[in-house]
Amino acid sequence: MKIGLALGSPYERLEHYELELEIAHAARVDSIWLPDHLWGFYHPGLWDRMSYSDAGCSPDAFADPLVLAGILGQKTALPLGTIVTDATRRRAPDMVRAALTVHHMCPGGYLLGVGSGEAENNVPFGYPFDKPVSRLEQFLIEARSLLDHGRMPAPLHGTMGLPSGRDGVGTMPLWVAAHGPRAMRLVGTYADGWISIFIDPDTFKAQRDTVAEHAARAGRPAPATRCTVLLVLGESRDEVIERFDAEPLAKLITMTAPAALWEAFGLTKPGGGAGYSDMLIHDLPPEELADIAPKIPIEMVEALGVFIGNAGEIAARLEPYRAVGVDQMVVANYSGFVGGIARVADMKQQFVDLTQLLDLREEGNNE
Repeated sequence: MKIGLALGSPYERLEHYELELEIAHAARVDSIWLPDHLWGFYHPGLWDRMSYSDAGCSPDAFADPLVLAGILGQKTALPLGTIVTDATRRRAPDMVRAALTVHHMCPGGYLLGVGSGEAENNVPFGYPFDKPVSRLEQFLIEARSLLDHGRMPAPLHGTMGLPSGRDGVGTMPLWVAAHGPRAMRLVGTYADGWISIFIDPDTFKAQRDTVAEHAARAGRPAPATRCTVLLVLGESRDEVIERFDAEPLAKLITMTAPAALWEAFGLTKPGGGAGYSDMLIHDLPPEELADIAPKIPIEMVEALGVFIGNAGEIAARLEPYRAVGVDQMVVANYSGFVGGIARVADMKQQFVDLTQLLDLREEGNNE
């Protein structure tokens, strides 16, 4: 099993991304992934009360991932990718051309990751979000044709001048984030890889098998798999819990969870909703969020899929994913949730230890 590092944005300054590159190289990860958000996880009205606010001026200060990849790609030989771009607001021809530009210009190449998107990246900015999976399907049909044949599908006749691959790196792969039945069918039909997030090992295995079945029906090889998890590293799980208790606003990461998870812990989710895809946290009263944050138990944070503790404790919890055949774990190092940028730097060795414990390193990784 390989490991990818999803950078813990939002970061306002290049030096913060360079810190994570340093961590990635020390841990000998296999890939680096960049988020593509217009809004973030936290309410801007609460941002200045969080230590993580030293990352940037706003919880929404996400750099454009393709521009950022072009910059960081000159500082590393690791492949970079998006995790993930909303297919609802970036059409395939422009997105494929931009991604291929990075793929050709950066030593490690590019990994194009897309999904059906989230309301927060679309609705407030005027992008249509009424049929997200249909728009994802249109994107994938066009992207697959452009990458495989260099042209748009008929009856359109637009062509793509940039080739889909290059010597030493190969063809740029198309990765798709999906969990619903229709979206998983699209992964099997069009994608080279499947990205999952906030998912337990048994569900991962079942959905991976479903994706593979769809791929077989389409006459394509089974997509590679990447499972995405969030990490908050510390000296121990107990020590991380103490930090969350001292900074309860960080527990509002659970706003990305469905209302049913809140109900399971005896709480009512502000605004309700199905979870990450329909969250519009900016539209909620910030003081209502501040009031409920201390009531959120740490077990609910963990149930969402946030792994907390030291390297050994987290490695034990990640081991079942390897047992069910995950090709790569993509870990988002959000240790700064409780402690800010300094905490990310302090936990560098813990992250390195984690990769060693899971034996995720392979000979020949770039540094």
